[in-house]
Amino acid sequence: MVLALPADLDIVSIYPYPITARNEQRPVFGGPVWRVKRMGARWAIAFALAPYAYTDALDFTDLEDEDERVSVLIPQPGLDIGNPGAPVIDGAGQKGNQYALRGLTAGYTVRKGQWLPVIIGGQRYLYRARAAATADGTGRAIVPVRPMIRSAALDGATVELAAPRIEGFVKMPQDAFKVSVPSMVAGISFTIEETA
Repeated sequence: MVLALPADLDIVSIYPYPITARNEQRPVFGGPVWRVKRMGARWAIAFALAPYAYTDALDFTDLEDEDERVSVLIPQPGLDIGNPGAPVIDGAGQKGNQYALRGLTAGYTVRKGQWLPVIIGGQRYLYRARAAATADGTGRAIVPVRPMIRSAALDGATVELAAPRIEGFVKMPQDAFKVSVPSMVAGISFTIEETA
């Protein structure tokens, strides 16, 4: 089961960063550094919330669950998402660094850096557009993504452009629920790291 946090969270900052799967080779006695790109890189996003009244902050104690996946809407401040349509994967078995999509609104442009989760087998896999891509008159586009595609999607798998979410396990600092007496939680913070 996935715990979906509400879309109206009072988020004050996010910090997205990649969790790399690459292998880096550094010679012991000098020389060039080599990076070997491998499938399996994924995303993590650190969230910080505004202060909440203690009684309201109790709603977030589910974040303390150690084995439940959580999903959170990813803010994209200032980005007008517009009407992307109902995008889905166009063709099964895609791999590499790009997705073929269909079901986009004709002429819709996926912006460089825009988030696009793909739902495969009931689980979100988060990607970010490496370059802008505009849908043709039939609503199709090829979108370059990072990281590499990690799981084969079926033809017609949902792509969440309108309201992208990250899904994964929660990591919390020790002071995530720090209470400022008498009645405020200073600002809940947590990180969601993709599990696959």
